[in-house]
Amino acid sequence: MKKLLYTIQFLATFFLCDMALAQNALDFDGLDDQISVPNASGLIVNSNLSLSFWVYPTDPAPAFPLFDGMAGFRNDADADFYILHLTATSVEARFRNSSGLSFDLVYNGVNLNQWNHFALTYDGTKLTLYHNGEHAAAISASGYILNAVRPLNMGFLPYSINTFALDGRLDDVCLWSKALSNTEVSELYGACSVNLNADGLKLAYEFNQGLAGSDNTAITTAIDSKGNIDGPMTGFALTGNSSNFVEYLHSGFELLSESVCNESYTSPSGNYVWNTSGSYTDTIFGSACTEVFFINLSVQSVDTSVIEGPGSLTAVESGANYQWIDCETGEPVDGAEDQTFVALESGHYALVITKNACSDTSACYSLIVDATTQALKDEIDIYPNPFEEILFIKLGPSTPPLYLEIRNSTGQVVWTKNSGGAVVVKADLRGQPTGVYYLLAITTDRTGVWKLVKF
Repeated sequence: MKKLLYTIQFLATFFLCDMALAQNALDFDGLDDQISVPNASGLIVNSNLSLSFWVYPTDPAPAFPLFDGMAGFRNDADADFYILHLTATSVEARFRNSSGLSFDLVYNGVNLNQWNHFALTYDGTKLTLYHNGEHAAAISASGYILNAVRPLNMGFLPYSINTFALDGRLDDVCLWSKALSNTEVSELYGACSVNLNADGLKLAYEFNQGLAGSDNTAITTAIDSKGNIDGPMTGFALTGNSSNFVEYLHSGFELLSESVCNESYTSPSGNYVWNTSGSYTDTIFGSACTEVFFINLSVQSVDTSVIEGPGSLTAVESGANYQWIDCETGEPVDGAEDQTFVALESGHYALVITKNACSDTSACYSLIVDATTQALKDEIDIYPNPFEEILFIKLGPSTPPLYLEIRNSTGQVVWTKNSGGAVVVKADLRGQPTGVYYLLAITTDRTGVWKLVKF
């Protein structure tokens, strides 16, 4: 690819960035520079097909009979599949089948004096043109090319006794025996270089030959990186900065959606560490390929703080999923999935809390259920349980005055009462939602906790 890409496309693994190779393009002078790959149509006979390439057009006023042929097949009879520079801002794309029927597309949107990526695809029923990875135009079409001896032309297209010669540059010209999908074209546009193992790829001219702008007169053919058919080069000066191999660094891009939980995120280059959600850009500079990463980062966190209460633990974070665990065994405590946890036996407990796909574990806390606590629980009768609206708390004859409170499953106190000298205390929870509640009975030296269910 030839320029820094600002249009974000999805990038998968169809094309890979190879930073080990020098990246050149080939400059055509608009006069007599030509590459003609013999019998290339034999690779796509009676099949779907695609043509893709990067082009840097420089002719400000192409017009008949001086259109600028970019690349493709053209005999104006039974085997056309090409793209040419029609006007300063438009291209013509044509497919002509073996019966001589032609199907033409004209697209306005060419960027003069900039790198443009084009892909022309035919799937047996439709001819589609893509520009810079996006759908540009389409038309219904039919038939196939059956002529097996037509050359693939690069930098020119033949027309009668004239030649439509390109004034500009080409790179990564590829021929495919399949119709590339929207996704594949997008990936192709976003890649640094051609994946030579890609499905259906028959010819690939990367023009990574010679030394850019130097004396390359010993080079006479454009190498097919697939190893199928090399293309003879004619008319090129092969010295200086025109009509020669020229340097142009590729840029690939990748859109990443990353999510981290309770930690920072290190960018692909390792140069940045981000701790907050947002959109970021990172770049890895290579000798031949610059990779640009557009990163949508989501930094999730959960608060693992726990409030210690009389015989209970309550998570500070609300609206999450909770699982209390036994720190000694690491196993979940059966049924302990509320924001508040009341231990039925002494032990060390921790909370595994999950919110917005982010999970973390609290520290361990000790809860002691001793004999005096159990004795207090034995002195008090709670009924009915489960209850609907009213709960009764009956104190034993030797029970001292108590402070009573009821908490919901999030630890919020919803009712309190000092027992005084009462024998039975009524707790009215009308208006409270159904669910799990906890009753705490507190004296100067003992605490009892009961699990309640309101229906």
